Amino acid sequence: MIETLLQEVIAAGVTFFQVIPPFLVMWISPSSVPAQIVLMSFDDGAIINYYLKSNASGPVVLEILDSRNQLVRRFSSDDKPEPVNEKEFAVPTYWFRPPQILSARAGMQRFIWDLNYLPPPAFVRGYPISAIYRDTPLFPLGPTVLPGSYRIRLTINGQSFTEPLTVKMDPREKTGMPGLTQQFTLSLQAYDGVQKTFAIVAEIKKLRAQVKDLQERPGKGAVADALSALDKKAAAIGGEGRGDSSSPGTPGGTVDVREPDLTKLNSGFADLLEQLQIADAAPTMPMVAAADGLQKVLTGLLIKWNDLKSKDVSTLNGQLRHANQPVLVP
Repeated sequence: MIETLLQEVIAAGVTFFQVIPPFLVMWISPSSVPAQIVLMSFDDGAIINYYLKSNASGPVVLEILDSRNQLVRRFSSDDKPEPVNEKEFAVPTYWFRPPQILSARAGMQRFIWDLNYLPPPAFVRGYPISAIYRDTPLFPLGPTVLPGSYRIRLTINGQSFTEPLTVKMDPREKTGMPGLTQQFTLSLQAYDGVQKTFAIVAEIKKLRAQVKDLQERPGKGAVADALSALDKKAAAIGGEGRGDSSSPGTPGGTVDVREPDLTKLNSGFADLLEQLQIADAAPTMPMVAAADGLQKVLTGLLIKWNDLKSKDVSTLNGQLRHANQPVLVP
């Protein structure tokens, strides 16, 4: 029987095997336990196996869809490994998890989805103190999905293959779905906050680069002071836009509301996401309060940024046109 099955697999152009339901097993707390060596993880996630009779003619694409047909994660054999500058992290490289790229080569292939959303962009990144030898991921991670039904779609040579996936809860966990859903909802809000603040800081950097270019041009005359004022105002909204001792939020996902900026807020959201994902448990009241506080700070900074674009930049562009200088494009 096994021999017959093997012959059928080899004869087929592509075989997508049934995915064994994985269990959600929470990672050890990334920052609150002593350093340790773990030889292997209890459960790596959804283990996906497929067989290619020959090399794929184009990129192989793997997509995970939830019960509402919303995309959770996408991988491609064309994905490029994210470069990691070893000098930025004060840990030996043997802890680092090597990049995993979906294969488009002939033969039996295996890919493991860690049951997380895509890691968000953050200004403060690092490896946790709870380390796994040659398998420690770079934090922050994306939120872990909820237990439930998903679909895995594998596209090879323009043909799609779909397999159902049921993610099961760790049977040792007693937290009910209401608590897990609240945890997931707040985690997604924090996740979106990290992404949004990172993107807006990039916009502010682009604007400030234009301002700097104009400041270095001759003949700007009376607009020099206006350019400096705009740059200072934009810097106060965006912050440094890099990870250092001046930018992270304080523990629990809060930020200093006396002088908030989007860089600090990015780290505040990332910190809250980490705190929410430490255990399979309903959020504590301080976490809920921190989430609400971060959203209020974000709303205030977005208002300032939009006002700067619609009013300050518009006014300055009038002066620049009058001085025959290039206008700003926020």
